[in-house]
Amino acid sequence: MISGTDKTANKKRLEGMVALITGASSGIGAAVAKAYASEGAKVVVNYSSNENGAKKTAESIKQSGGISAVIKADVSSIDEVGAMVNTIHNTFGQVDILVNNAAILPRNFWESSSEEQWDLMMAVNLKGHYNCTKAVEDDMKQKKYGKIINVSSVVFIEGYEAVDYTSTKAAIVGFTRSIAGVLGAYNICVNSILPGLVLKAHDPALNDMSKLEDEHKEIIKRQILKTVGRPDYVTGAFIFLASHESDFITGSCLAVDGGYTRY
Repeated sequence: MISGTDKTANKKRLEGMVALITGASSGIGAAVAKAYASEGAKVVVNYSSNENGAKKTAESIKQSGGISAVIKADVSSIDEVGAMVNTIHNTFGQVDILVNNAAILPRNFWESSSEEQWDLMMAVNLKGHYNCTKAVEDDMKQKKYGKIINVSSVVFIEGYEAVDYTSTKAAIVGFTRSIAGVLGAYNICVNSILPGLVLKAHDPALNDMSKLEDEHKEIIKRQILKTVGRPDYVTGAFIFLASHESDFITGSCLAVDGGYTRY
């Protein structure tokens, strides 16, 4: 029989922390931003072009009693990222959690792709991780604590026709494992999440799998769980890797994909 009161029972897992989520206007980024706020974090919603989506994410957080700020910055620009982090310092004081989520999808596959597309993909999907990590690491080093979560993808494991996109996602895994070794001396944990097929919240296939695109149907066939991924299906992994529950985990890559990568 348990008696008395557990003072930690109602404590939120990210209480007192400041989280920066890049590319949080929609999809996984927006879902993570809302989940972090529900766990007590003050959340910075970053966006580059989708201002309306970012404002909707922040408004949803505020309506739920959370604290949020919206900041525009192109993660491929070191100057814009630096300005964003300075604004966070002036608003919240520090960055405790960084989620490198911002990414662009390919317009064309390999046969029709261009050097311009390749360069843009590398600048946003890969250099963006570098820029944001560089910009927040001093905060974390000073506190000797921090959590960095890099968003890769399961597509790099077997390859994909979008060679530029796949290459960036593979590089993110290498970046994660390498920078974890560099920042570990400062008690900064760096991990990567590899989402599988995750549809956007408004996709009709979320409620009717018959409306899935043919490409997505093939992915579902290979999954163990045989279901579509919702943005909120992956947020638990993000919360875990941002919380004190994962303080002994770094340099790891976690696939959240319904069992797609069992092969």
